[in-house]
This record gives sequence, structure tokens and C-alpha cells, in this order.
Amino acid sequence: RSYTNPETGIRYLVLDNGYRYEGNPGEADYRQIRFEEYGIRLPDQQPIQQVNELYSLPTTALFDGSAAERAQLHWRLSLPMLTLIVALLAVPLSKTNPRQGRYAKLIPSILLYMAYLMLLTNVRKYIESDGGAVILLWLVHLLFFALAMGLLYVDGSWKKLLGRRRVKHAA
Repeated sequence: RSYTNPETGIRYLVLDNGYRYEGNPGEADYRQIRFEEYGIRLPDQQPIQQVNELYSLPTTALFDGSAAERAQLHWRLSLPMLTLIVALLAVPLSKTNPRQGRYAKLIPSILLYMAYLMLLTNVRKYIESDGGAVILLWLVHLLFFALAMGLLYVDGSWKKLLGRRRVKHAA
């Protein structure tokens, strides 16, 4: 049974009419102790983290609401956009010169992703707290989309993506 001391608030697990065995496993040398009542102090309870109601609302309920609800709605919509833009960024950032080594662009790629995610979360918090315009969230996406397209253009991947080839003119 569970027992809570009313004076101190400390919780105990109390066992009645049993045996306790002390010794080393695998050895025949052990001690048997019979008890009428045996109490063990339980660790203090950790506070349960409360679930924010905003995270549990369905998406359709977020359309007409406060600034925090609008920020949550646009955050949910922007996560798939984040995935697509990061995939576009991965193409030019994954190509390396054989003399550079395989992992030459790994650290810059991780830093770029972290900067992207940090900007998004900070803009989201700003929108939730100050009621800023949700367009700021989409401007961050636009900035990184433009960066991805620029890197693809510099890398020459545009031509590969669009299938363009030089046409030779006969003179």
C-alpha cells in the first residue's frame, strides 16, 4: 500500500507480512529477514508537464482566432515547406570536389539548417507574443527558397532540372 506522512508529505511504499532476502546473487550465503511491516521511501514526484492547449487544437479550429492561434496555424503549414526547401538546399550543398572530401560541406549545411530553423522559431514566438504579421514567417521561407535557387543556379543544376541543352546552330 502507499502511505503519505501527513506531517512531512513524504511518500512510502509499505509492505505487510513478508520476507526480505539479503545476499549476493549466485552464492548460497544469504540472509532471510521476516517482517510484519516494511516501508520504503518513494522518490519525490516530478511535476507533470502540462500540455499546451494550443498544440492540441485541431487545425480547422485555428483559422479564426488570436495571434497565438494564427501563429500555430502558420507554423503547422510551414513545416512541410521547411522540408521542401531543405531538400532543395541539400542538392547543391551535397556536391563536393573529389579533392575536398566527402564531408567538406557538412558543417556549413548543418549551420545553414540550424539558422533556418532558429529564424522560423524566433519569428513564430514574435508572432505569438507581439501579434506580428504572419507574413514574416513566410518571408523567412522565401529568403531560404531564394538562397536554394541561387545555389542551384550557381551549381548549374538549373539546366539539369529544366532539361535545357545548348542548341548548335548550323552556319
